[in-house]
Amino acid sequence: MAGRFEEMVAALSLMSNVPTAVIEQNMRDTQAESLLVFAKAIGLSWETTRSIMVLAAKRHRRSPAAVDQAMPAFHRLRQSTAQQILDFHRMPSRPAPRH
Repeated sequence: MAGRFEEMVAALSLMSNVPTAVIEQNMRDTQAESLLVFAKAIGLSWETTRSIMVLAAKRHRRSPAAVDQAMPAFHRLRQSTAQQILDFHRMPSRPAPRH
């Protein structure tokens, strides 16, 4: 299963043009919102998104039952909104302003 997780992170990174570290961090997150945003932004279906979330839940020992609770949020989220959020993650990090 470890190989599948890394492959999923790499695939999502390529599809979303977001660094793998950001994708992996979001897959480890106990909250599903970030992963929902990435999936919606790149046009994944709920079924595909659910499979990704189940894989992440197994990897990080979370309850797969919580995955199904994310479905209403996924369907409420507009793809255009998700793409705007994804654009923020694509922005290069900038150093903190010096005072």
